[in-house]
Amino acid sequence: MSASQPLNILVVDDEPAHLMLSVRALRKLPFPVAVLQAADRAHAEDLLRQEHQIALFVIDLNLAGESGILVIQALKAMREYASTPVIIISTSKLEQDLQQSQAAGADLFLNKSSDPSRFQDELREAAISLLSRYASHSS
Repeated sequence: MSASQPLNILVVDDEPAHLMLSVRALRKLPFPVAVLQAADRAHAEDLLRQEHQIALFVIDLNLAGESGILVIQALKAMREYASTPVIIISTSKLEQDLQQSQAAGADLFLNKSSDPSRFQDELREAAISLLSRYASHSS
């Protein structure tokens, strides 16, 4: 990971409180990041047209009006993001949701714990792990 160039992370979550929890957690990573925020797929796609080299996607499974699964599928269909890691976040604990997320291309499925501090710690750990892998493959 380059010390001068921040890694871009795109968080897609329609729930403002959960979005802010994710953003705060990711801004505390031990390396420079730029955290972009979108409330839905259309806004995420607008950001993707402006930003290049997204290093990590964090996507809510249950977006208003659309499943996060569809967002993952759309991102993975884009050549430039086909291998970009994805973390799905959700309040769901259903095995079916985990399986569908993995089938769509998610690398990790994190439960939005009722304990915000625990969720932020888990998200940070997951992001560090995936971004370390991303950096070693993209260098």
